[in-house]
Amino acid sequence: MKTNTETYKVLINGDEFHLVSDESQAHVFKAAEKVDTIVQKLSSQVSHIDKRRVAILAALQLASELLKTEETLALKQEKENALAALIDHTVASL
Repeated sequence: MKTNTETYKVLINGDEFHLVSDESQAHVFKAAEKVDTIVQKLSSQVSHIDKRRVAILAALQLASELLKTEETLALKQEKENALAALIDHTVASL
């Protein structure tokens, strides 16, 4: 378990945020860059919406991406388990 925390300064949609994380600097900056990209894209598409709503839309988009990734991972895990069972059955029958 990670216990060392660092403070990082990131910019998201022109706003500065100070974050405390036990993740690496590269990880924090990559995550902030992803959020910034989504927020800026949403802001450019819908100019009349306030920053709080843009942040919520960005969070929903990221949550959707996470759910799709989790579903894909679960399907791959099921296939891997089925393949492992088939291999075990084949080896046992030799």
